[in-house]
Amino acid sequence: MALFQQAEAILLDEMPFIPIYFYVTSRLIDPAVQGWYPSILDNHPYQAISLED
Repeated sequence: MALFQQAEAILLDEMPFIPIYFYVTSRLIDPAVQGWYPSILDNHPYQAISLED
């Protein structure tokens, strides 16, 4: 068990982190749209969005 713990410690210390997937969105928003702001989670409260003339 001690060897497994040592192996795990080595693995955690030396293991590289490589992101596999990036969530990306591109949107073209008309300047008449008000209340639309970029957010990290891509959540947009539609009650706050309006159109100007």
